[in-house]
Amino acid sequence: PIPEGFAEADVKRNDTSIVTIYINEDGDIIMLNQIAQPSYKQMIDNENGKFENKTIGDLSVRVYVSNESTQASWIKDGYYFSLSYPAPIEQQVFESWIASIKIK
Repeated sequence: PIPEGFAEADVKRNDTSIVTIYINEDGDIIMLNQIAQPSYKQMIDNENGKFENKTIGDLSVRVYVSNESTQASWIKDGYYFSLSYPAPIEQQVFESWIASIKIK
C-alpha cells in the first residue's frame, strides 16, 4: 500500500507503460513506473550514491540510494518497475512499498 497521507495525483497510460504519481500535503512525491516493452533505459546519477542488489520477497531488485533520493527497479511478469522517492527514506519502509506493489 501507498504510505498514509499520500494520494494518487495523476496517472498516465499508453501502449507500453503506466506512470502513477502520488503526493502528500507536504508536496512529497512518489512516482511509480510500470513498463512493458522489450528494452528500457533509465538515467540515474551514479556519482553521489550507491547501487545494491537486494532480494525483497520474491523479487530481485536493484536499489540506488543517495543523500537526495532512493530508486529501485525490478522486473516481474514481463513488466519493468521503477519506484522513486526524491528524499531520504528508511530502507525498511521503502522495501515494504516495493513488496506491496501490484501490476495495475
